[in-house]
Amino acid sequence: MHHILEEIDLLLTPAPLDTEALYDRVAGQYEQFRALWVALAGDAVEQPMLTELGAILAPGLRILDAGCGTGTL
Repeated sequence: MHHILEEIDLLLTPAPLDTEALYDRVAGQYEQFRALWVALAGDAVEQPMLTELGAILAPGLRILDAGCGTGTL
């Protein structure tokens, strides 16, 4: 249980003004934060977006995934 409390604490800690320092602080744990976010918010946070994307994306279409973390979605 201690591990998840550390993750929540990191999420609630004010971010440094230096964006690079913020990224350096969380980059290695990005997928854990995403999983925690989805666990707390539920499937409702991603499903509407995936539904909308499914309606506009066609097979073979190329898209740019920029600034979206590790690209899990």
